[in-house]
Amino acid sequence: MGALIRAHDWAATPLGPKANWPLSLRVVVDLILASPLGMIVLWGPDLIQIYNDCYAEITAGKHPRALGQPTRECWPEVWDFNGPIYEAVLRGESRGFDDQKLILERNGAPEETWFDLTYSPVRNDAGTIAGILVTVHEVTSRKRTELALRDSESRFRALVEASSYAIYRMNVDWTELRQLDGHGFLTDTTDGNKAWLEEYIHPDDQPQLLDAVREAIRTKSAFDLEHRVRQADGSLGWTHSRAVPILDADGEVCEWFGTASNITSRRRTDEALRESEARFRLMADAVPQIVWITDAEGQVEFFNRQWTDYAGVAYEPRTAPTTVSDVIANFTHPDDAALTADRFQEAQRAGSLFLVEHRLRSKTGEYRWFLVRGLPYRDPHSGAITRWFGTSTDIHDHKHAEALLQQARDTAEAASREKSNFLASVSHDLRQPVQAANLFLELLRRQPLDAKARELLKPLSDSMTSLTGMLSGLLEVARLDAGLLTAQERVFDLDELLKRLYGEFQGPAREAKLWLHIPPAAGSVRSDPLLVELVLRNLISNAVKYTEQGGVTVETRVEKDRLAIDVTDTGRGIAPEEMERIFDPYYQIGNATREHARGFGIGLATVQRVADLLAARVSVRSQPGKGSTFSLTLPLAEDEAQMPAAGGEALCGTLRGRTALVVDDEPMVLKALEVTLGSWGVSVHTARTLAQARTMLNEFETPPDILIADHSLGAGETGVVIISEARRRGTPVTVLVTGDTSAERLAEAGRTGIRMLHKPIDPARLEALLEEGLRGR
Repeated sequence: MGALIRAHDWAATPLGPKANWPLSLRVVVDLILASPLGMIVLWGPDLIQIYNDCYAEITAGKHPRALGQPTRECWPEVWDFNGPIYEAVLRGESRGFDDQKLILERNGAPEETWFDLTYSPVRNDAGTIAGILVTVHEVTSRKRTELALRDSESRFRALVEASSYAIYRMNVDWTELRQLDGHGFLTDTTDGNKAWLEEYIHPDDQPQLLDAVREAIRTKSAFDLEHRVRQADGSLGWTHSRAVPILDADGEVCEWFGTASNITSRRRTDEALRESEARFRLMADAVPQIVWITDAEGQVEFFNRQWTDYAGVAYEPRTAPTTVSDVIANFTHPDDAALTADRFQEAQRAGSLFLVEHRLRSKTGEYRWFLVRGLPYRDPHSGAITRWFGTSTDIHDHKHAEALLQQARDTAEAASREKSNFLASVSHDLRQPVQAANLFLELLRRQPLDAKARELLKPLSDSMTSLTGMLSGLLEVARLDAGLLTAQERVFDLDELLKRLYGEFQGPAREAKLWLHIPPAAGSVRSDPLLVELVLRNLISNAVKYTEQGGVTVETRVEKDRLAIDVTDTGRGIAPEEMERIFDPYYQIGNATREHARGFGIGLATVQRVADLLAARVSVRSQPGKGSTFSLTLPLAEDEAQMPAAGGEALCGTLRGRTALVVDDEPMVLKALEVTLGSWGVSVHTARTLAQARTMLNEFETPPDILIADHSLGAGETGVVIISEARRRGTPVTVLVTGDTSAERLAEAGRTGIRMLHKPIDPARLEALLEEGLRGR
């Protein structure tokens, strides 16, 4: 330590350079360095530490950092003890402590330690107290030894006092009980008692006891026997008596020394256990399942009568021990054996439920399905598994019924898929008449009509729009079921959609004596308008259907970059336990009898599936008795161009005088397109087949300005072929009309760059598309 002290940078401490230290400090430092005891001097207002080698060992992991460090920083864990002592010593007092217990941080961990300590003041050259000299003698090892010895002695005394054994002494031939300390269990005897056999031992047990005594005397070995005994209170009990011979110097028995433990409770417990086991066997034989028990390793300990009745093999653990592996090998179906063994081994490793279904061979050779369940029984003290208790339940008939049910379910699902695929595939045919009606209705709307006729035209137009939306929605649900539906995002005016839905539902709401409030929307959104309409139609329909008084409100609100549409009703509300199930297919609240007037329960399930397809969020808030709010959240439009909506004003001037070739195999649709285009001033030529269309293209002196073709032209022909030929000839605007919104069709249009419209065609949208394509040509 002397070298460390000389090399230490004392100038960086409050003590300053060592050359400037007062003589008194240098003297006391020399004193502690020469001392064989652990010593430390604390100097100055900050009590800077300087210590010797012996003390360095006490500091453990804090050395050499502790040198020159304020003692409070070095030993904060004992400052509560040392601080008041230092104050007293700096006032001129001294202190001493023996076997002082301290909790020190040594080598990075708290440690329980003991020390003999002295604290003395140290004066500077002026005679003023400037420091503290501390001697430290660690006695931790001695204290721990003393405590361990004291603890051991306490345990021994407690063991002696807690012992329930009676202690006795017998003469050489057991004819006299010399002494008995009954310990409260048996009556004490201090004088010799030659009638001990009659006074203490039950008559039925005396012959057995005398035989054991004679054998012990003959062999000079220990006497060991459990027998009945008369207890100190006069009642009969049980004891485990054990005595050993005391031999003299010649090796002859001079006395017997023995103990007698009270095992009355254990014997009664054993008897109760035997009775319990008998009751268990009776109960196990009464249940219809096979009941079994094994030990922790899988050694079978018990089978009930049902095992014998089923397998035709009586189980006898003493003469024919059996293991789980034996049962698997001899009775389990070969195809199920490996799984059964793996499951049992996994249950043994994890200490968890053993569960498996397998087939067992009966005494007739038939295999039947069983459900096997086994649970581990753990020792209540150690927690170790000691046994497995299990049952094997015959589920053969249930498995057969389950297979029939699965077959029926597969048939139903196949029929549902066929239905969905059928609806998806015939969407072209279902849309055709609606498309023609829409085109003729648009022509009618453009005619000069009187006020009464226009008054009739408005609800007719709204009804046709709703019919178009509902038909499209029905077909889209079918396509959704068939896995063919994809979202076609674009920017559209939400207000136009809400106005149309208001017109559709105000009548049903009025008939139900409900109000329907749909204020103007907050803005345009980017999504698939058809799918958004499908979701909102379902939500509004449900709100009207489940509201008995009050009404329904459809409002919009902006949340940052998204628009939330809230459909709120004053209906019965939804109980908390129903909230997670309302989006399940075919689930309806309060319609357990499946009244079809209430619908088939597919609405909210469809809402959730469509919302997932749109990457939109559907949430619900509800309070029973007060109503519900379903919210659909969509992205707001980001200043993108909006596609024209139905009923919008068409662009003018560009179409008049243009030439168009229209190809469609449906006469009604073909006529509707011809009349519609003609009303816009277009010279229209029509064809129903590819052959007719090719002939007309060859007859044109110049390529037509417009070519509109249906995708499906019958006989395997498609409009894509004639559009491709027309584009090669120079036709600037080509439009493919289709009722197919599959990903395959969309990809085809994307590859070819063909403009595509889905049926039923919105006349205004068709006109805008043609105007845009021909502008500037």
